[in-house]
Amino acid sequence: MINWLASGSLLNIAEYRFSSRLGGVSAVPFDELNLANWVGDDPAKVKANKELLAQSTGLQLHFMEPEHGTVVQDVTGDEVMLKKADLLVTTKKLVALVAPSADCVSLVATSAKKPFLLLAHIGWRGAAAGIAQKILTTASIYGINSTDLNLILGPAICGHCYPVSKEVQLAVTENLPAAELNKKGHSGVDLRVGLTDFFIKSGVTVTNSLPCTFETEALYSYRREGRTGRQAVIAWLT
Repeated sequence: MINWLASGSLLNIAEYRFSSRLGGVSAVPFDELNLANWVGDDPAKVKANKELLAQSTGLQLHFMEPEHGTVVQDVTGDEVMLKKADLLVTTKKLVALVAPSADCVSLVATSAKKPFLLLAHIGWRGAAAGIAQKILTTASIYGINSTDLNLILGPAICGHCYPVSKEVQLAVTENLPAAELNKKGHSGVDLRVGLTDFFIKSGVTVTNSLPCTFETEALYSYRREGRTGRQAVIAWLT
C-alpha cells in the first residue's frame, strides 16, 4: 500500500498527494516506490509502481519527464505519452498530472477564479532560467492573476544540505535572491525559501511545510544517495 507523505485539497477544487518512497515494488537502490523510468530501475518495476499510483486514484496519470528548464506542456487528457517538460497545465477535471522529484522542488498551483491546475518541477537550473516567473506568465495566459493563485511546495532539499558553487548560487539568486544561504564559508541555495519569497511578494498564497528530502529517510534524495529513485506529486481538478 502506498505510504503518502502528505495529501489534501487546494481551495476545494484540486486534490493533491505527495508520495514517499514507501509502498512500491522496486529493489535497492530504488526501493520502493520509484516512479521514474530514466534512473536505471527495472522498467517492469516502474510500470508496476505507476499502476499502484493509478489504482490509488482511479484516474489515468499524465507524467512529466523533467528537462530542468522552463518548458510548458498543456494536458487535455487525450495524451498518454510521457511529457518532456518542467511545467504541466490542465483546465480539465479529473486529469491527473504527475511531477517526479528527488531534491528538486515539486509545486502544485490552482485558482478559484476558473479551472486551472499547474504542476512544476524546479531545480537550480530551472530557477536560474526563470521558472518562477514562467509560472506566473503561464497562469496569466490562462486568465489567472498572481493574486488568484494558491500553491503548495513539495518536499525538497533544504539550503543547509545543499552546498553549491558560487557560480550556481549567483545564477539562482539572480531570480530568487532569498534563496541565498551561506554557512561556514560555504555557499548554498534553498530553493523553497527563494520561491516562497518570490511568490508571496507577487501576491500568491503559498504553503511550504514539507520536510527536507536529504534529511528524511522515507524520501528519495539524489544528493544523499546518488543512484536512487524519484517520488512524485499527483494532482487533479475535482
